[in-house]
Order: sequence, then C-alpha cells, then structure tokens
Amino acid sequence: MRAEKAIRSLLMGAGAVTALASDRCYPGQLPQGCALPALVVEHISTVPRPTLDAQAGFGLMQARIQVTGLAATYVQQKTLLDAVITACNYQRGVIAGVRVASIVRELIGPDLRDDDRSVFYQSVDFVVTYQEP
Repeated sequence: MRAEKAIRSLLMGAGAVTALASDRCYPGQLPQGCALPALVVEHISTVPRPTLDAQAGFGLMQARIQVTGLAATYVQQKTLLDAVITACNYQRGVIAGVRVASIVRELIGPDLRDDDRSVFYQSVDFVVTYQEP
C-alpha cells in the first residue's frame, strides 16, 4: 500500500488534478453513482529489487501502480490524464511518509469508453521504486 499512498498523495496535492476531479480519487474501483471526472488508483504488482548493500537495513521495492481517469467527455478524460502524468512522473523524495527513489511513467493504455454509461476512460501505469523498512 506504500506505493499507492505516494501516488494518491501526489494526485491530491496537484492543483490541476483536483481542479478537475476534486477529491474523487478512489482505491481499487469507482463507487457506484460517483460524479465524474474521477480517478481510480490500483496496485498491479510489486517485486523486490536488489540492493547494493545487504546490510542496508531496508528493502528496495518496485511497484506498478495504475491510475485510471474517467470522465464524461473525451476531451475531459485526456485533460485529466495529462494532469495525472504531470503530477506523478519523475517524482522522488519522502512522499506521504514513503521514501520514494523514483516514480516513472511506464505505459499509457488505450482510449476506452462505455457508451451505456457515457464514460470515457484511460489508464496510465507508473513504476514506483521505494524503500520498505
């Protein structure tokens, strides 16, 4: 949960993101009846990374975190995803109490839509490298 915590903190601290999605940034899935635009943050995977010194006293972890932007229009969805990338890409330091070595965008998923619900959505994956105590 450390990597998700850092990503959510960056998103909620970015004026461009909150101007669009307010505080609608949810773990795992979008609540039913949620107003749009909104974000969903999901943990995809975490793997331990080798460290230079086995006596370091901490482990280096690398997590893949997916952020999905959902909106009522295609333009709004694209604007939201651009704000997400700007807020998270190439960040490092202590973020929400997590010692982050780096956050790097890995991939951007396809443009998707649900015509029945009039929702446009797209995901971006970030690789978060952090220290685990």
